[in-house]
Amino acid sequence: MSEVSFVMKKLRQAMVIFAFLVMITWVRPVFAGTMYTTDAVRIRKSPSTSATIVTTLARYTKVTTSGSEGDWIRVSYGGDKGYIYGSYLVFTEKDAKAAYKKAHSKTSKKSTKKSSKTTSKKKTTKKIIRKINATDVNFRKKPKGTVITTLRKNQKVTLLAMKNGWSKIKLTSGKVGFVASKYLSKRTEADIRHEQIVAWKKKAVKYCKRHLNDIYSQEKRDEKGYCDCSSLMRDAFQTVTGQYIGVNTDSQTNKMKKYLYKLKKGINSARYGDILYHLSGENENHCGIYIGDGAVINASQTKGHVKVSYFDSDSTYWEYGCRAAAYCYDLKKSEEQ
Repeated sequence: MSEVSFVMKKLRQAMVIFAFLVMITWVRPVFAGTMYTTDAVRIRKSPSTSATIVTTLARYTKVTTSGSEGDWIRVSYGGDKGYIYGSYLVFTEKDAKAAYKKAHSKTSKKSTKKSSKTTSKKKTTKKIIRKINATDVNFRKKPKGTVITTLRKNQKVTLLAMKNGWSKIKLTSGKVGFVASKYLSKRTEADIRHEQIVAWKKKAVKYCKRHLNDIYSQEKRDEKGYCDCSSLMRDAFQTVTGQYIGVNTDSQTNKMKKYLYKLKKGINSARYGDILYHLSGENENHCGIYIGDGAVINASQTKGHVKVSYFDSDSTYWEYGCRAAAYCYDLKKSEEQ
């Protein structure tokens, strides 16, 4: 064999090996087994982004796989069957968490820059501002601890917490420490209103969580263990606040019209503990309570029970948010006058 023929033979062998390595790198055959979702993701009826949505799964959900079609993987979960795009599935829960962290660490930096103005405005409205009511008030590292500096009269501070006669505060410089509570101005009506609304939101969410898996029924909505979407919201806020918000989505949105806000950026615009409304349904409207991270507790007619549904960050299904707790507070105060 000539030297040229030997070289050509080796070259062909190398090309075959290279082609094989490329193939096993690019192609990931999926057989019967289990995989995990890397984010909130939809199961679709067929392998296409335009196919009917069967259900939506939370991130890190374990699904059963039975094959693949192109870039789509055939899965089943809790009786639901369909397809998930392959890039949203990995073989272990550890890999799923790593993939989610990697994907969102990049987007969070971008979104933080874009929404810094909006975020700062939201945080500002939630601050509880107090004034120092005496001269040369000691600002301490901890209650009865070392004095860091002294504060002047009428100096504004942010109240973080109060306990046993001491208040944890934050200065405009960002420093955090303690002062005796008696040296802070009293709570304003706005402070009291905000604190009560926040507390009611948390309690309303807890109420809905306690009723997860209650059976969906419009006919039996007023019986124990049953509800529909609007009766769940009605009962949650009536139990927590003592105020009636309406019998159905139409009456609720009519009563609380001044407290509605458009979700201009999809579900990312929603606020924890607010009611979300979908009002453009072909057959019926829908509502649920937002619990953060794209999750909504709702009484689902299609699933037949109260459940947590997860929505992509860019989802526009929910059209309006409603500050129901604020409505209840203002209604209660008006009744007391």
